[in-house]
Amino acid sequence: MTDAVRLGFVGLGGIARRHAGNAVAAGHDVAGADVAAGPRETFADEFDAPTFDDHAALLEAGVDAVVVTTPNSVHAPPAVAALDRDVPVLVEKPLADDLAAAERIADAARESAAFCAVGFQHRFAPAVELFDVARRDGRLGDVRGVTAEYVRRRGIPSLGSWFTDRERAGGGALVDIGVHALDAALFCLGFPEVLEVSGTTRALFGGREDYADPEGWTRMRGETGSTEFDVEDGATAFVRCAGGRTLVLEAAWAADRPPGSSVRVQGTAAGATFDLLADGGPLVLRDAAAGVGARDHYRDQTLDAAGSIDRRAALIERFCGAVADASGDVTAETDQATRGDANVTATGRDRRGRLATVEEGLTVQRVLDAVYRSAEAGRAVEPR
Repeated sequence: MTDAVRLGFVGLGGIARRHAGNAVAAGHDVAGADVAAGPRETFADEFDAPTFDDHAALLEAGVDAVVVTTPNSVHAPPAVAALDRDVPVLVEKPLADDLAAAERIADAARESAAFCAVGFQHRFAPAVELFDVARRDGRLGDVRGVTAEYVRRRGIPSLGSWFTDRERAGGGALVDIGVHALDAALFCLGFPEVLEVSGTTRALFGGREDYADPEGWTRMRGETGSTEFDVEDGATAFVRCAGGRTLVLEAAWAADRPPGSSVRVQGTAAGATFDLLADGGPLVLRDAAAGVGARDHYRDQTLDAAGSIDRRAALIERFCGAVADASGDVTAETDQATRGDANVTATGRDRRGRLATVEEGLTVQRVLDAVYRSAEAGRAVEPR
């Protein structure tokens, strides 16, 4: 068990309260900051925790680490302020609303004695763990291509919320749900250098008066009662990477097709498929074999992870473990659960596991930026 860590949350909406609940359940302490009185009061009542009206006051009061759960457009100020104080930071995905802000956070992390991680909780999916082990065992050979999607049949978030406001979110379906598929695909490829991006975006459903919403995603009209929609509800991208590696991405809040979150991997020794959102796996490995006294044949192997996992809870606990490690409070013996993770060191003391690093988050942001620039230009572009 990780020693108790005091987490300071900046932005006290629903995601912050969910993360804080997981932190408290794991034995950690929480505090919070929000510019609005209502969220502060709710957070204080729910967790019997101190709250502040800005991140500067929270940092001044003293916390071991900061979790940034504000709208995307205001990720950078609290993240940079914390890193400047050498306080570790977990930033909700994506790293920021645009590339310039993401680079400010990454620059601060490079200059800081603390680390910064990005909240891609689906890295803790059982199928992703199984894939990571299979890849490191060499069962896929050289991973050369990934096709990933995160598509809803009808699932546009609340109109009038910051999710449908480009100024606060930085984009629509691509930065909300597509970013998870993009991170998963880059993770499967080993985060190669991105050379070129070709992308398109579309808004086919958002803001339509005749839009039908069977699952009730837009019944609540957000903070303002507005029905404004100025982001994309779908995007498609082709990403060319170093070493002949490729990535195909599809993201949509609404598509009038069966929903899906599949990841399909092509390796030189085998292929793999998994569903990013499915609990318990499975990961399916596929190859073919030459017959010896028999016909050539296909081989499929299904790997199931027993049970399910609360991925946000796993994210918070791994982050707290990394924070405790940074101060030398966690022994190697408490680290056995992470022995299969790719970036656990030989000493067994690095509990970051599959936490997304700030540099990986910046790579994701560069691809997002390139998709939007490509869509606007109508041609492939190089990442900036």
